[in-house]
Order: sequence, then structure tokens, then C-alpha cells
Amino acid sequence: MMAYTNEIVGMMLVRNDDRFVSVALRNMLAFVDRVYVLDHGSTDDTRKRVEQVASRFPDKVHVQRIVRL
Repeated sequence: MMAYTNEIVGMMLVRNDDRFVSVALRNMLAFVDRVYVLDHGSTDDTRKRVEQVASRFPDKVHVQRIVRL
């Protein structure tokens, strides 16, 4: 039998949101057990800012870049 855990998981789809993403992500962390951030081709510092927060919360923040095929 598979054991289930009750977790609240957040998702953020971001693109060129470097002005707001750090604050939004830190605020979200207060309410979720983990968050997945999907970067949809940012050309500004969005990914850098998300990775800065992720480095402080490696067990809670997971970053993935969405690549167009």
C-alpha cells in the first residue's frame, strides 16, 4: 500500500518577472510545503532571482526552465 502525505504544493509560471518574483516567491513559501517554479523563457534576471531564493530553500523550491521545441 502506498503511503500518502498531505502537502500543499505551489506552482509559479514566470516569464520576465524579475521585479516581483523574489517577493512573490518568498511570500508563497510561508503557505506551501514546496513550490515548483517554471520559467517560460525569461530574458531578464528572473531565473537568477528565483535561483537565489532556491539556494536558501533547496528542499522547498524547485526550478525548471520550459523550452519550446
